[in-house]
Amino acid sequence: ADEQRSIMRAAASRAANAARHMSTEVAVRSQDAKAAGAMARFFDLPKQNSLDEVFPGTPKATPQPALAPTEVKTTKLANGLRVVSLDTHGNNASLGFYVGAGSRADVVHGTAHVLQAMAFRSTSARSTYKLRRDIDNFGGSFSATAGREGTAYGMECLRDELPLAADALSEAVMQPRITAWEVSEVLAGDLETGTPAGLGSTADEDLIHAAAYGLASPLGHAFAAEEANYGALTADTLRSYLGAQFVSGNAVIVANNVPHEPLVDMMDATFLGLPSGESHATPSPFEGGSNLVRAPGATTVMVGLKGAAANSKGARAAEVLAAIIGRAPVKGKEVGMFGCKAVEVMSRGAAAGITGFEAFNFSHSDSGLFGIKAVAGSSAAVASAIDIAADVIKAIAGGAVEEREVKRAVAACKMAFAARADTRAGRRDIIAESVLATGTPGSVAATLAEYDSITAADVAAVAKAGLAADPALGVRGALESVPRFDRFASKFQ
Repeated sequence: ADEQRSIMRAAASRAANAARHMSTEVAVRSQDAKAAGAMARFFDLPKQNSLDEVFPGTPKATPQPALAPTEVKTTKLANGLRVVSLDTHGNNASLGFYVGAGSRADVVHGTAHVLQAMAFRSTSARSTYKLRRDIDNFGGSFSATAGREGTAYGMECLRDELPLAADALSEAVMQPRITAWEVSEVLAGDLETGTPAGLGSTADEDLIHAAAYGLASPLGHAFAAEEANYGALTADTLRSYLGAQFVSGNAVIVANNVPHEPLVDMMDATFLGLPSGESHATPSPFEGGSNLVRAPGATTVMVGLKGAAANSKGARAAEVLAAIIGRAPVKGKEVGMFGCKAVEVMSRGAAAGITGFEAFNFSHSDSGLFGIKAVAGSSAAVASAIDIAADVIKAIAGGAVEEREVKRAVAACKMAFAARADTRAGRRDIIAESVLATGTPGSVAATLAEYDSITAADVAAVAKAGLAADPALGVRGALESVPRFDRFASKFQ
């Protein structure tokens, strides 16, 4: 009897499940039918207006032409200060004061470096705190940079706040207090000296420039303030430098996103007190030589050759040569480096204990310096680094450069230049550098065309000219395996 009841319950359960399944299927079919009916009704609707048809009663739009950037305009004020502007119609304005003097003009080595850190501190009208707080209050920002041949004070602000930015900039340039305690504060910890690890750092530049130009020469002495000179870097020393170099004939004001005529009126009022006069750089010819600095850790080896002066075709060719050599190992997805010669020779270098290999190029107003930097993991790898650098440069001088390599390198140089020119501050810097070097603001299009004109023969010519002069050798680290200078020089003949 129990078995029979169990069979009956199972049969009833199956019947119930079948009924539920049938009910669900009927519901789904009903929903499908409704959806199909809705789609049919949608396609039976009258034809809608297409996207290019004008709806009745819609007012006709009047296209507005895009605002084209104004041409670069230049005006010389009564005191001789040049004012240059370019209005790209952006909301933010960029304003900079540039002087054609840097560490090359130092009487006491490190002066330009210290003045860079002293920028936008207390003035005769405002304390450091008030000056910087006032800049914050109108949403502005400031910067100061210095190098071997130039110093720049910059301001960024909204266009409407330009008068406030101009006041702050003129105070920082013409009315700095330069107190003894501020100088002491800077020397105690506010100096940025760069890190020895990266090419382009103060340490690397100083290392190879001392070898190429001589420690006592204007371009060869250290940019960075050294502790041995701290006692001579006084407030009076800094004021003397400003008085000699911050003069109208050696300076230019450049603004981006600013209309020219109002800018000229503003600068005429705020920079009227800038002293008139000119300053000329002391010649500093390339000499060649060595600069050896014993230090712990990995050894940096820098081989330098005589290059070309800035704003010349030779300088562009030297840039392209440096891009052809490139850098290895390649960092991440670094564009333009994967086909360079540094990557090709790195297998040889790695076997010899070299962990890094890259090219450099510095162009100055009257000379240039290009070459190769290698990082040697051991003292024994120093000689290999020199041998590889000599082989690479001599091969290029001998014509071992294909046009495809030149094309890749030119594209990399153009990209770097264009990226810089597309920023407000970058375009401002480019214009200022051109005005100080040539007297004209130059042209981005003309510079890009100069890169396009570089050929494999131009690159080989730069390398040949570099090999014709005595080379320079800078080494920081282990010095036991550094060859005598005459033996080093013979590798580049």
